[in-house]
Amino acid sequence: MKTKFISTFILLFTLCILGAKNAQAATFTNIDNDLNDLGTRYYRSKLADTYQGYYLLDREPQSVSSTYSIDGTPNTSSVNLNTKNINSLYVGDNVFNNNSNFDQTYNTASFTKTVTETTSTSNTRGIKFGGKGLNFKLPFFIDGNEVTGDFNSSETDTTTHQMQTTLLSNSQPVKVPAHKKYKVTVSLEQINYDGIVDYTATGKNLFNHISTRGLWVTWSGEPLLDTFYFSPSVEEECRALHSGQVVQISSEIKVNTADNSMSVNGQARVTGICGSRMVVTTYDITDGQQKFVSKKPL
Repeated sequence: MKTKFISTFILLFTLCILGAKNAQAATFTNIDNDLNDLGTRYYRSKLADTYQGYYLLDREPQSVSSTYSIDGTPNTSSVNLNTKNINSLYVGDNVFNNNSNFDQTYNTASFTKTVTETTSTSNTRGIKFGGKGLNFKLPFFIDGNEVTGDFNSSETDTTTHQMQTTLLSNSQPVKVPAHKKYKVTVSLEQINYDGIVDYTATGKNLFNHISTRGLWVTWSGEPLLDTFYFSPSVEEECRALHSGQVVQISSEIKVNTADNSMSVNGQARVTGICGSRMVVTTYDITDGQQKFVSKKPL
């Protein structure tokens, strides 16, 4: 007997409960803040108290901002999901009583069951940039079942992805020996799981934009102020401040000075229910006791 999927639809929503907090408070990497901090350190080390022509630059910049492009779909760097337990949901049963002197073959009834598969994600280490985050989907597997998680790297609440499916199990032949009474039960197995998904976002074309003031005291003693602008690449800043091709500028951001790119690490907790497998279990109930005979998936 084969199991057929006769209808499927997807519901996407975000659970937002005022005042609710995750069991473990999430931390967030703010890309702009970390790149701006690098730009400030670069200015203090390489530009402060230097001359631009006759002008002596201030010890601190007036402003530092950053620009970059970031890939909207991060890569999964590691997945560690654990099966908590397997739920068996009752679907239906048939009883076949063979009073003859010969083995008989009976057919079970057809059954349908509507099930919901759920995947919930919440950040443990999120990523923010420009006041927002990345919205993306990542597929992963648990006990052979493909699961899709919906992620928002800047979200503090839980994001849930639901898929509802109606399953149809066709009639199945069951051979019952002479003078035996069999009970055939159809059930649905679903897996409860939880774990951690690590992901990595990538960015390129990294630049800091620095503005500062400079002071020139003329020969006559007149002070003149002017504003100066610099746009060093993050690669240039890292080479000036650090050694090595790959530079860790914060706990979750690495810069590759070979191509002026960065990788940013994030992490999310994933919980859910997956799996939609019909299982047929046969019992011998001839003497009033339920004795296991066989079990097989459909």
